Amino acid sequence: IGENAFSYAASLEKVTLGENATIGKQAFYNCQSLKDIDLSKVTSIGEYAFSGDVYNICLDDNMQYAAVSKEGTYMYTYHAPALKTTDLTSATSVGAHAFSYCRDLVNVKLGDAITEIPEYTFAGCESLNNINLGKVVTFGDYAFMEADLLAADLSAAETVGKYAFVNNKHLTNLTLNEEGT
Repeated sequence: IGENAFSYAASLEKVTLGENATIGKQAFYNCQSLKDIDLSKVTSIGEYAFSGDVYNICLDDNMQYAAVSKEGTYMYTYHAPALKTTDLTSATSVGAHAFSYCRDLVNVKLGDAITEIPEYTFAGCESLNNINLGKVVTFGDYAFMEADLLAADLSAAETVGKYAFVNNKHLTNLTLNEEGT
């Protein structure tokens, strides 16, 4: 699936893929209604493939749209897909920002071939609490920023980027390798 192939298809709910599919950069960017896609046969996922825009909206005291002001109340709107679970067991790579701000994403199953989680890959996935990380060697900057991980197995990690797990407020179990990386 080529770069930007279905970007901004806001009503798209379900996608059926064939064997050994590859998903290009921003292929499903801003597909906020997308809930059903089986990624278990996908071999690679490009940058921003399932990400979306985040907008900052300013509201006045009457909760009406307003120009930006220090007195206003700020809200954010998110436009990433509404995926709840994803199976990446056949994937060999996943791009930076690939699932950033998929706020409904709860479970991710990685395959053994994925050894790198690039920058911002799962950033802002505030419901993500379950992902197997035992084979991942490199974690990019902000990879899981503001996720909701309960546990993180970093026993294979050689590099953990800055702020990789910042604001994971429910992280209660952390396993590091012998070097303490």
